Amino acid sequence: MPWLTNVKLSKQKINSYDGKVLILPVFQEENLPSILQNIDNKNGSILSKAFKTKYFTGKTNTALTLVANQDNLDFIILSGLGKKDECGFEEIRIAVGRAIKNIQKLKVSKAALDTSFINEVDLNLSKIARYTAYAAVMASYNFLYYNQKKKKDYISFDLLEILHSGNLDLWQNGINTGLAI
Repeated sequence: MPWLTNVKLSKQKINSYDGKVLILPVFQEENLPSILQNIDNKNGSILSKAFKTKYFTGKTNTALTLVANQDNLDFIILSGLGKKDECGFEEIRIAVGRAIKNIQKLKVSKAALDTSFINEVDLNLSKIARYTAYAAVMASYNFLYYNQKKKKDYISFDLLEILHSGNLDLWQNGINTGLAI
């Protein structure tokens, strides 16, 4: 498949995620958000170092892929949401899309998206889910796939697991709408 085909909701916490790639949308801040401290500790402080050295600022349309130091986790992708007070649906769409583009370069088939950032914004959850699903599908689409001679070498990104601890029904409705667009 040349594009994302499956978006799954999970109540799993980011601290216990054991997949290959973890996407962490973050706001433009001076320091690492406290909710990511445990993941940072498990990975040799690579997240806080990225923030301190300004390799990653959290600005809109920026992303940074880090090699994880955790047993089951290979990569962490930080994706910028911009300033917290200016974050809207478009910034979320851009952050998810940028992260998915980075995933395609890693040639992995599965990843998880942390949604803890939504506790910091006052936006409709169903609409956030719709923008998230839409952005993931559109960013994963690869027109050139059909022109490739060696399709067997192509690694499809086919599962995005959304880690969310809140109302899954609102998210599922939004995801269904986003996938249908």
